Amino acid sequence: MQPTKIMQNDKKQIRIQPAIRLLVLSFIGIAFGLVFVQGSHAQEVPQGDPVEGGKLYDNWYNALDQDPPEGNHPLWRRQEDNPLTGPKTWRCQECHGWDYKGVDGAYGEGDHFTGFSGVQGVIGNSNEDIRAWLDGTRDANHNFAPYINNTALDDLVAFLRTKQVDMALMIDYDSRTALGDKENGEVLYLETCVSCHGEDGKRRNFATAINPVYLGDVAWQDPWRTVHKIRFGHPASNMPASENLGWTLQEVADVLAFMQTLPTARPPIDPTQESTRAMAIRLEEQGEIIPVIYATVAIMLIILASAGISALRKSK
Repeated sequence: MQPTKIMQNDKKQIRIQPAIRLLVLSFIGIAFGLVFVQGSHAQEVPQGDPVEGGKLYDNWYNALDQDPPEGNHPLWRRQEDNPLTGPKTWRCQECHGWDYKGVDGAYGEGDHFTGFSGVQGVIGNSNEDIRAWLDGTRDANHNFAPYINNTALDDLVAFLRTKQVDMALMIDYDSRTALGDKENGEVLYLETCVSCHGEDGKRRNFATAINPVYLGDVAWQDPWRTVHKIRFGHPASNMPASENLGWTLQEVADVLAFMQTLPTARPPIDPTQESTRAMAIRLEEQGEIIPVIYATVAIMLIILASAGISALRKSK
C-alpha cells in the first residue's frame, strides 16, 4: 500500500504545480507592470507649473497680461445656448466649467450651458496628448498656440494632468453648500484672506456700487469658482494660491464653508435640505492617478490570489 500512497501524492503534486506556477507568474507579471507604470509616470512628469496653469484655465489673457483675441472663439458657433460673446468665450472655464466637468457638472444647465464636455478625461494622459488638444493638432478650431507661449502651454498641461479635483467631494451640488468645517475655515480666513477681503468679505466689490457682489455672494452663487480661486489665486492679482500655501483640499472646503457665512448683497441660496453627500474619499487623493492604479492592481492581486487558492483546493 505504501507505493500506492506515494504515487497518489506524486499525482497531487503534479496537479498542484501548474496552479502554483500560474500564481507565481501572475505576481511577477503584475510586479513588472507596476515598475513599468511607475517608470512611465516618472518620465511623464509635467514640465510646467500647474498652479500657473490653474490661473491660465481661469483667464489666460489676464494671466499673460495681453489683449484677448477679437470676436468669439471659433468653437462658439457649435453651441446656441450660452448668450455670452467676445473675450469670455475664449476662457477655458466658460466651456469646461469651474468644476472641470463641462456639461456633466455645474454648467450642465443655466446661462453658462454650452453642451461642451469637461476636461477631466485627460487626467493621466501624456503631456504630448494633452498638448495636442491645445495647439490645434486634434482640432484646428481649438488652437491656442498663436496666443499662448510654449511656457504657458506647458503650465496649462501640468494643471490639466495633476491638479483637477472632483468638487462633488467639497460642494453639495444640489444646495451649493460647502462640505467643510466653517470654524476651521474662519481661522484660515483670518490668517490669510482678511487683509484683502476684510472680516466681513466686503472690502472688495466684484461688481458695481449700485449692484455690488461681495465675497459672500460669490461663495454662495458660484462655490465652484470660489474653490478654483482659493486654490490658484486670481490671474490678474497677487492673491496667494492655497496650492502654494500647502493647504489640503479639506482646508479649502473649510474656508469655503466659512465664506458662505459672510454677509451678502443679494439673498443667499437657501438650501432646502441638509446635505447628505458623504465625504468618504480623502480629498487629497483627487487628481492623483498613481494611487488609483495601485488600488486597481491590489484588487487584481486579490482576485488572482483567490483564483490560485481555489485551484489549489480543487487539485487536492
